[in-house]
Amino acid sequence: MAIKRLQQKVLLRPEDIKPSRPGLRVVGVFNPGAVRWGDKICLLVRVAEGAEEETPGFWNSPRLTEKGEIEIDRIPTENNADCRNGDKRCSSSPRRFSRLSFISHLKLIRLDSTGFNVNFIDPSPTFYPREFYEEFGIEDPRITAIDGRFYITYVAVSSTMGVCTALASTEDFRQFQRMGIIFTTENKDVVILPEKFRRENGRGNQDAVENNYRYCAYHRPVSKMEFNPPNMQIAYSPDLLHWGEHGLLLTPREGLWDDIRIGGGTVPLRLKEGWLEIYHGVRRKNPEDSVGVYCAGAVLTDLKDPGKVIARSGEPLLEPVSQSESEGFVPNVVFPTGAVMDETGENLLLFCGGGDRVVEVISLSIASILESLK
Repeated sequence: MAIKRLQQKVLLRPEDIKPSRPGLRVVGVFNPGAVRWGDKICLLVRVAEGAEEETPGFWNSPRLTEKGEIEIDRIPTENNADCRNGDKRCSSSPRRFSRLSFISHLKLIRLDSTGFNVNFIDPSPTFYPREFYEEFGIEDPRITAIDGRFYITYVAVSSTMGVCTALASTEDFRQFQRMGIIFTTENKDVVILPEKFRRENGRGNQDAVENNYRYCAYHRPVSKMEFNPPNMQIAYSPDLLHWGEHGLLLTPREGLWDDIRIGGGTVPLRLKEGWLEIYHGVRRKNPEDSVGVYCAGAVLTDLKDPGKVIARSGEPLLEPVSQSESEGFVPNVVFPTGAVMDETGENLLLFCGGGDRVVEVISLSIASILESLK
């Protein structure tokens, strides 16, 4: 049974955002990264755009060209096939490689300190596809604040590198430094924890001791060879660019709300009880359901050892129940990608994608979340 939502509001809809270029239309604005910055909350929101007009006999797929322009490839319908048994987000080219029906970029949204009111929408795309590995778009950012700088993991999609995770950083959400791909295909839902962690077996002089501290990330690789369902894993890095020491964090649980696949949702928050990670899980409504129902739960991990699980949701915290979640571009989806404390410090503000179409904010009691864990 999902816990009580204290407050909920749809913050953004596709009609609130202007298309980035002629010939495109906004089909979804969703899955925002979130961070509290001074007296405001900043979101980087994913904006998905498809072809403005349909072409009879063709399936339209936007992409970034080598000249840095957005073109729409028109694939004859008789030569393409559904990519995932009717999943309208993607299809296949004549050579049966996957293509998307949209291309995404990121847009800066500023909220007031409560997180429930929009104060600013960047009139231009804030972070737009530019590199070859962003050919089919930039998706699903997560924002981690470390030493006064904001590090953004995002999904980059292309015909050369596939579905991978890249890293960028900024101090002001105006100028961005692209740091390249950090997890190769197919790996997404990467959240970087905001602290360094010490190796338990670290020894040596001061330099060596400093080198025994490293960053930590939760990530979700997917293999075409299905030896296991998509699970959450952990990795460490000395510099945020080179990742190793991989291990298993969480697996899906047969018969529960997260039995098909799971993945990281929000950047973990430090509580006195441990690191609180809100993750997503997927279950099927019926055997024919190809996409599934996206819910959200929580896992609590040890403050010194973030690979050690203390407790986990037996039931989902959130299920798609509102109209914006149960309908939309992709129905039955509530997908949290950003979390901050509210002004009281007692409640969690979750910034979610609803139905792959809208951005919503949901307030939950932190005490109720912890009480729900097993």
